[in-house]
Amino acid sequence: MNRFIKPQIIAIAFLSLGLCGPARAGGASPAAPENDAIFQSFVGHWVSNEPAFGLAAETTMVWAPTLGGKFYRIDYRIEMHAPSGEISVFEGIGFYPAGQGKTFRAFWADNTGDLHPVSAEREGKVLTVIWGRPETELGRTRYELKSPDQMKVADWVLTPDGWHQFTQKNLTRSGD
Repeated sequence: MNRFIKPQIIAIAFLSLGLCGPARAGGASPAAPENDAIFQSFVGHWVSNEPAFGLAAETTMVWAPTLGGKFYRIDYRIEMHAPSGEISVFEGIGFYPAGQGKTFRAFWADNTGDLHPVSAEREGKVLTVIWGRPETELGRTRYELKSPDQMKVADWVLTPDGWHQFTQKNLTRSGD
């Protein structure tokens, strides 16, 4: 892909999801470190060896500030091992804006080809995100910091019968 087209696509994605706020004098956004405390507590490399979708799996999750501290990025990967030896991988990335209030917008993209708008809410040590669109697929992910080195991540999808949980992981902060 042309190296100039890719940044334009990313910029269009940000604009279409409403992530670009109003212009401010000096071009800087006001710092709101107290609102970023949950992300700061998530920063690091997390792992789990719990099964996923009924298969043996290794899960990695990495949270890090990015783009000059304007966003926090999550890289999430599940490598699943079938009894036949076949390996399947789910991986995605999300970008969450720094310095926002209790509720805010973000986005998620993954190797299924999905680009989901995200509505997020922080409360204490919990980040709850609603991803997708009602006309296609709507999901919910809950990140709960159980202790400084333990996090529980659970995912649901909205079905005609209500929310259906399809995965839950207990991750441990690793030294990587």
